[in-house]
Amino acid sequence: MDNDVLENHKSYLARKELFNSFGFDIDRERELILVQTGPLFGKILEAGTGKGHFAITLAKAGYKFTTFDISTQEQGFQA
Repeated sequence: MDNDVLENHKSYLARKELFNSFGFDIDRERELILVQTGPLFGKILEAGTGKGHFAITLAKAGYKFTTFDISTQEQGFQA
């Protein structure tokens, strides 16, 4: 796996651990957003996907969607 991807993932896990230490579950928050806004139907556009964490939540829930972000650096791609 690309070293940048691994470093990014380690950073994300450290952030999750920090948030959890204060009683905040990032993954649960994303799931709660889907519950509170649902039911979702039709075409879904996620603008500003960043690293794609919410896109993963949408995909796991079975939604079909389009997502984009202007920053290739934020997404971890190299130009």
